[in-house]
Amino acid sequence: MATQEAAECTSSAAQSDGSVESASVGNTYVGTSGYVYAHWRQGAFYPTGTKQAKELEYYSGRLSAVEVNATYHGLQTVETLRKWQTNARRGFKFVLKAHQDITHRSRLHNVDSLWQVFVDRAVDGLGDALGPCLVQLPPSFARTPQTMADLQTFLALPRRGLRLAFEFRHRSWYTEEVYAMMSTHNACIVDNVSPDGTTLRCERITADFGYTRMHKRLKPDGGPDTTNYTAELLTPLLPTLMAQRQNGKDHYVFFMNDLNAHGPHNGVELQRLLAAQLKAEGREAEPALVTNWHPLSRETQKGALKRMFKQAHGRPSTAGTAGAAGTAGAPLSSASVCDATAATTAHRSVSAMLPVSSKQASERGSSHGGSPRSKAPKRGQPSIQSFFKK
Repeated sequence: MATQEAAECTSSAAQSDGSVESASVGNTYVGTSGYVYAHWRQGAFYPTGTKQAKELEYYSGRLSAVEVNATYHGLQTVETLRKWQTNARRGFKFVLKAHQDITHRSRLHNVDSLWQVFVDRAVDGLGDALGPCLVQLPPSFARTPQTMADLQTFLALPRRGLRLAFEFRHRSWYTEEVYAMMSTHNACIVDNVSPDGTTLRCERITADFGYTRMHKRLKPDGGPDTTNYTAELLTPLLPTLMAQRQNGKDHYVFFMNDLNAHGPHNGVELQRLLAAQLKAEGREAEPALVTNWHPLSRETQKGALKRMFKQAHGRPSTAGTAGAAGTAGAPLSSASVCDATAATTAHRSVSAMLPVSSKQASERGSSHGGSPRSKAPKRGQPSIQSFFKK
């Protein structure tokens, strides 16, 4: 599988002479739909021992974007979005899915106030970490004079520079009239890819960026599918992605195949292929910013702090190996005091972020990307309007 060094082909690429490419060169952002999955843990993608509060940090060191499903189910506060940005590495992008009140309940009709709240919180909370907004419309949303008028009105709403990517799931939308409307408003149409060709493809470029979603196969028996995009299946994407870069257009690629943690690994593999292509053309991808990240469990931190405390008071450490403050029994230096303070701060920070109950764990998981298969709120549960008072 691809190495970590290939994880950042999405940022500005460096020339072979060490210079940096012009800002006019587009970036390729690669990720998955959601990143909080129990079956990605214990070594499947996240190293064994990684705390859930550290998963975003680990994820953002290997992939460059995430498609957030939680914003479809609930409207996060500005403070929550800022925490996401803080926990991810610099240059990482969050793509928010539009709330279901906008896309599925109101179906883009008369959503001015709802949309404004969504946009304001997204822009104020994420700043330059905000990628495009995915406007995923229901399969029953067909093109009619009324829906065309609603789409036209929606496209004209203020969005503070927020890019829009529309996933039309009804064939009636794939017409020249729609392409022209989208181009006028610099809005993208999602290109849906699947190994069996069962998704609606749209390779037409209607905006200054592109958006591709990599889906699973549809199994005849309706059971779960473990689609794995090999290098052979990913290579056909390279010409489009390289052309987008050369034309100064960003492109987002997200994998939907979460089972067996194929999605994140496929994303890393795609980045490796892109890095190899850049190198072949005389450009090197910027290395990953998180290169030596290791999970540190609460128990390990507690043990390190005990060793520091004993050493500070001249007591021999019972640990078999040297602690963070140095060799067992050695005097505590000023540098060690700084290390101890930093470790204490980190321990408190991690502890504050850790869920303390299964209910809170579930809630925290849904606020950090969630699962693409998460169920929609039942009838009668709070909608987006209930968040306006917060």
